Amino acid sequence: MQNLQDNFGRKFPYIRMSITEVCNFKCGYCLPNGYMADKSDNRKFLHIDEIRRLAKGFSELGVQKIRLTGGEPTVRKDFFEIVKILKNETTIKKVVITTNGYHLDQKAKLLIDSGLDGINISIDSLNRETFKRITSHDRLDEILNGINTLQDLNFKNIKINADIEVLLMFIVAALYHFTRFKDHRDICSSLQDKCNVSGVKGSLLLAPEGINGTIAGTRGGIDSVLEYIKTLPGCSSIQHKESTASLPPFPRMKVKLKKEIVTMGQPNVNPTEIVGKYVEPKDWDSLVNSPDVVVIDTRNDYEVGIGTFKGAVNPNTKSFSEFPEWWEKNKDKFHNKKIAMFCTGGIRCEKSTNYLLGKGVKEVHHLKGGILKYLEDIPEEHSSWEGDCFVFDARVSVGHRLGEGPHLLCYACRRPILPKDQNHSKYEHGVSCHQCFDKTSDYDKSRFRERQKQIKLARDRGAKHMAGYDGN
Repeated sequence: MQNLQDNFGRKFPYIRMSITEVCNFKCGYCLPNGYMADKSDNRKFLHIDEIRRLAKGFSELGVQKIRLTGGEPTVRKDFFEIVKILKNETTIKKVVITTNGYHLDQKAKLLIDSGLDGINISIDSLNRETFKRITSHDRLDEILNGINTLQDLNFKNIKINADIEVLLMFIVAALYHFTRFKDHRDICSSLQDKCNVSGVKGSLLLAPEGINGTIAGTRGGIDSVLEYIKTLPGCSSIQHKESTASLPPFPRMKVKLKKEIVTMGQPNVNPTEIVGKYVEPKDWDSLVNSPDVVVIDTRNDYEVGIGTFKGAVNPNTKSFSEFPEWWEKNKDKFHNKKIAMFCTGGIRCEKSTNYLLGKGVKEVHHLKGGILKYLEDIPEEHSSWEGDCFVFDARVSVGHRLGEGPHLLCYACRRPILPKDQNHSKYEHGVSCHQCFDKTSDYDKSRFRERQKQIKLARDRGAKHMAGYDGN
């Protein structure tokens, strides 16, 4: 049998066959305006009969594998018929495709039934917001669900084409749950061990009233820890919110024992008894735009400073324990008003709404899942959120679709700053920023400089310093 070879005698048992130029994504690096047909070009895409003849000819020349590409090959209405022809009417041993994964969750079983031998899926980012920005399509979830479906159907030959940075994205899980632990101290060491073994880092707080924290790691590591937490007393129904980070958000793992999982200092507050009415993100704007509703941001002043909902009241508190005092001083301003409250993930509102109900406020609402769930669910063009949301990890802030925000952290005062703030005359990395320069003494600044020196020395030795991150 004659083999397909070039003038140098190189044989080609594997070829790529482009069956269309059409693509349904609008990737900025390829087709930023989407596919647009050239009306002056009279050439047609390969007809199915031409594909049949080509495949038979290639198989007679010793080709054993064909990869169908494009464009996006699955946009062809006769795509599955093409695969079946290559598998059933030629001696080609392997038929594989490269796809962007469009509607993969719907096509997974059809791909297997057609006889396909392998699939390469190109994913530009595992961060939902980044993926949407690159491709102009919010379809990351359907692609990942499609991959899961292929695996569930025992399809073995799945390859992911992605930048290595994409594959190393960290899963960030924020969680809390109010439940009465008989002795939270008995849980601490075993939970710490589970996190360490799973390669997960972050911070988890345990108190008699429940568990609260944020952890980050690989997909498998996060799933393993979450499954373990669900085995803890009263935690089987715990829910969490996920986002991603391109760099490790935490330097170490700490499981800490506390009196409260979020400190309010009100011993009579008990969210397991009663809380305000939960409001789904899709219903939030409708509620808070009502003239008889007052919207209150329960977070700290520096968090509110980089983003909040339009028209929200800022209590200007330094810590959550100041909220009860603020309410007592200002409650008369909100007489006969409905109260709608929000915070980062929802935990503060569990306590603050319980507190207000205990003080006789008749109608109290709070945003279910907090700001993070709202930013995840509500498109920016339909959102009443202004700015970014502060988060307590190395990302510093996130925006809509939970994409990483622009903020950095001043590692002297732990307040968020923007990159341009590093050009301020009062900024010194790890020592001061324009917000804290006048609030610390020369002695404080000298201590901060020494800390930075020790961090750098540790880094130069390839070791970790106990201070953890300093923004580098």
